[in-house]
Amino acid sequence: MSRIGSLKPIDVETPHGQVRVSSRFRSDFHCYRLRLYGPAQGVQWLLPKRPVQSNADGMALAEVSHPNQPITTIATLDQFRRELVERWKDRLELGADDPALVLLHGGSAAPSAAPATFGALVVQFLAVHKIHVRAATLKGYDVRLQRWKKYIPATTPLAGINADLIRVGMQRLSTDLKVESVNSFYRVLKVCLNYAVDSGFLRERPHRGIKPLKGTRAEQRWWTGTEVALVLTAAEADKRAPEDALLVFALALYLGIRRGEIDRMQWSDLTLDGPEPVACVRSVEGAMTKSGKTRYIPICDELRTILVRHRQSAGHVVRGSRKQRGKWLYRYEAQKLFRRVTKAAGVTKIRFHDMRHTFASFMLGKGVPVFKVARWLGHADSRITEQVYAHLLTYDADINVLKLGAKPAASEEDEGCPIQPT
Repeated sequence: MSRIGSLKPIDVETPHGQVRVSSRFRSDFHCYRLRLYGPAQGVQWLLPKRPVQSNADGMALAEVSHPNQPITTIATLDQFRRELVERWKDRLELGADDPALVLLHGGSAAPSAAPATFGALVVQFLAVHKIHVRAATLKGYDVRLQRWKKYIPATTPLAGINADLIRVGMQRLSTDLKVESVNSFYRVLKVCLNYAVDSGFLRERPHRGIKPLKGTRAEQRWWTGTEVALVLTAAEADKRAPEDALLVFALALYLGIRRGEIDRMQWSDLTLDGPEPVACVRSVEGAMTKSGKTRYIPICDELRTILVRHRQSAGHVVRGSRKQRGKWLYRYEAQKLFRRVTKAAGVTKIRFHDMRHTFASFMLGKGVPVFKVARWLGHADSRITEQVYAHLLTYDADINVLKLGAKPAASEEDEGCPIQPT
């Protein structure tokens, strides 16, 4: 067999930075494999069942093949990668730690007996995850899995769980819940069933081939200048963590940076003295940006005033807290802080990420060139910015230079004439 084609590399987000997932044809084994390259902790997070060796730079390279059969076509390889990426995204969003990773590091003992029914699986799944996730995450698992027992009875044998049962359950859930909520219930069920497969309780994934429901894309929203002022005032008056609250909102609104980038930013990344203050959003091992590149964003006068007032000699800009158990993707509870402050401010309800849209909309609305905004946002191509914010770029006053119906002046006619030799 000869090699025919390869997959386009993609970047997968992990709690320890991005990992590049590409493909390779192994002529010695006559099959395709996936190649994972990135921070060693990130690669280990993606491959919890096998030890990952890091090089001197803290990076690691690993290959992944199908556990049951060699992959001989690009189409099969692409499907295999899609399934893995979907599972990895679920783990990242739900904060789920694979129990195999805990066992690998000696955190706990393996379950003693294999569950025979769906109800027994749920009990064991919750028990295994009890000491490895936050209480709120565990409660979310419990609530959703108990609801699933209405559609997959607790007495159902594990081998009896199939795609039809799951699809019917999702259809019935959709009569009472929004699409986003149904997909949330489905993600938790997948985590539970993946645990059963990884633990050897199931031979195949009954949910294979079932995709989340498609809903209408949420309309982009952002705050007005008045609302931004109200939010910053409410953040500074926050009773629990006023300094962190103000810095989180100020960095998001004045720099347009992502939640993870706010979490990782340190005072050494900010140049506040001199005539040209600038923020450096770094991409280094264990703290990679989404694009994988370091970028620089100028700091406006209003943000510099806030930062200078709270400046520290070193350390993270947002100090946060990690006192609660479980795996934290961020050093502060971003969603709780966001909801608390915005509720106090009484402003339009938007998502945390929409503060980034607020920044971009203000810049583009004031006529800042698209290529500059794209660079500050960290978009690899300004066409991405144009697609996302096309509604702000629909009119260009330069069109008014076109005056086809007007009679040209004599000077305009002269300008169109060829130059005569003297």
